[in-house]
Amino acid sequence: MRGFSSSSSVYACIVAQTKLFFEGVSRQYGTARSLAPTMNIVRMRGHDVETQLHLEEALFRTTGSNWLVVNDGVAVPSIVLGISGKPEVMAHVDDATRMGVPLIKRFTGGGTVVVDKDTVMMSIIVHGERDLPGVERFPRQIMEWCAGFLSGHMSAYGDFALRENDFVIGDRKIGGNAQAISGGRWLHHTSFLFDYRDELMGLLKTPPKAPQYRSNRSHGEFVTRVCDISADREGFVTGIIESVERQGVFKGLHISEEEAMDVLEKAKRRTGAVFGTKRLV
Repeated sequence: MRGFSSSSSVYACIVAQTKLFFEGVSRQYGTARSLAPTMNIVRMRGHDVETQLHLEEALFRTTGSNWLVVNDGVAVPSIVLGISGKPEVMAHVDDATRMGVPLIKRFTGGGTVVVDKDTVMMSIIVHGERDLPGVERFPRQIMEWCAGFLSGHMSAYGDFALRENDFVIGDRKIGGNAQAISGGRWLHHTSFLFDYRDELMGLLKTPPKAPQYRSNRSHGEFVTRVCDISADREGFVTGIIESVERQGVFKGLHISEEEAMDVLEKAKRRTGAVFGTKRLV
């Protein structure tokens, strides 16, 4: 099967080179851990996806720091399109309107997803040029790095891999990915399907450029629920956070939700502050 497993040697090489760099610095200046770049970790629960995306954009564009943001559950069921997604092509807009499900266009690329209270959102923001020079700033290389640090945790749920642009267990999708890259910084986010409602998933149309591995399967045959493998939601979410802390490059620093939101409020107060994420319907 094509996927991350076939490129594990590439990831191992990147990790080894990065560790060698910090080991060299530590021999000259002190311990590698004390000099490791900081990853600010923010865990949230139940925020609406529009607010979350505005927060991510503020962290990405107005700070020079590294961030991991995990939102466990989305308060308002929503359809989220990539920056170039066309609502009438990607979703049954009339049905969504009738059900009160808003359509939101995010500031990153990628495909269209439905999110709700059972979606676990993970976003990682990195100053790659400064703190992760071994990872080229292109979507594929970023996804491979993310799949690499998640693999230890996710392998407990089955045959975890990166296939095309998705995270999968076996041949079924559990997470959709998207990125934004600007200068030396990049952002990657994943929406994990811990569970989902069939009626919401039915609001999505089959995209014109579906992944090849989908093989014309319906949404129900193409995706799977993490909860069908393990009902331990807290363990799933905690495992994602611990994966980032264990990956050996960054030093985790837990930041309160209020501190992170303060960055967003300051960005909103800036004259002419404009967010790429927009509510369409």
